[in-house]
Amino acid sequence: MTKIQNITAQEILDSRGNPTVMVNVTLNNGIAASACVPSGASTGIREAVELRDGDAQRYGGKGVLKAVANVNKIIAPKLKGKSPHAQKDIDDLMRKLDGTENKSKLGANAILGVSMAVCRAAALDSKIPLYAYIRKLHGGKATAPFILPAPMMNVVNGGAHSTNNVNWNNSRTGCASELCIKSGGSLAASDASAPVTKLRAVLKFAHYCQRQTWLK
Repeated sequence: MTKIQNITAQEILDSRGNPTVMVNVTLNNGIAASACVPSGASTGIREAVELRDGDAQRYGGKGVLKAVANVNKIIAPKLKGKSPHAQKDIDDLMRKLDGTENKSKLGANAILGVSMAVCRAAALDSKIPLYAYIRKLHGGKATAPFILPAPMMNVVNGGAHSTNNVNWNNSRTGCASELCIKSGGSLAASDASAPVTKLRAVLKFAHYCQRQTWLK
């Protein structure tokens, strides 16, 4: 029976140069998988907590050594010897170990990193693509046909990504929002994205012209 042999975490830098968590999972049959936790620039008030060190001397307080330690010292010992295919049980156990509503004790970055790495390892052990394995986890068949989701494109941004002064704050959710559009019908992803790229360019040009008018 395939079991989790080892789980380790380390601090790496993401595409913005900010620290994030990378988790490595090794199974007892030699299969290994890793996952790097994505980190968004905009954060909603109800999002799970991304645990940061708060040490201003390291990366302006954005270090993730606490989250890394929580993986190596708390989560890993509890998951060693368990089946990587028991995804729900593993996720439930990590939530129980954390014990908070927003994952603020162990850090959502620690929990998510382990969850993703375990999932990748289980997919490799099953000898099927990750997307097929995830569909299987949700009660679907791990065999074709596979249909790509309809592309949804972000046209006007909000929050920390925004280059405009539009107030996207939602008083009900407290979250930054985006204006997105979705293709209709059964267009190929490349065909569906072309009009959106053009629309974004038109909007940016209109914003530039408006700024020039304000400056006059």
